[in-house]
Formats: sequence, C-alpha cells, structure tokens
Amino acid sequence: MGMENELNTQPIVDMAIKVGKKVFIPRVSKKDLLWFDYSKDRLSRSNFGILEPNQEVNFTHSLNEFDLMIVPGVTFYTR
Repeated sequence: MGMENELNTQPIVDMAIKVGKKVFIPRVSKKDLLWFDYSKDRLSRSNFGILEPNQEVNFTHSLNEFDLMIVPGVTFYTR
C-alpha cells in the first residue's frame, strides 16, 4: 500500500479484487518480507506509517505465486 507521497494503489487493488484476482500485501517481520491475503478491515499502520496486515503470522504466500507486483515508491535506482 502506498504512503501519502506515493502513487495511490487502492484503486488498482479494488479493481483487481472486482475482477477476481488474488491480492497480497507485505508485512516486515524482523528481516523478512511476509506476504498476506489483502483484507481492507485487517490493516493497521506500522511504526513507519505504512499500512500492513495486522494479523498474526498464520499463512503467508511465496513470491512464486505472483503474476504481477505493483510497488509504489518515489525514487528507485539500480546498482
């Protein structure tokens, strides 16, 4: 989910759900990025102000399940 100064991804998420797509969003846990099913009523803001799943770690998804990843951001660079 994008932050205030990033692209608003909510319309993309809403459309994906409307057409029957599975939507996953990440949560940082220690040094790992865990992926959970999107649920609008199960989101809370992290210490950094990022909306993320607030459920306990009970079922996560792996990256090989994804067909498309949308990453909101302000600046990206390659090394």
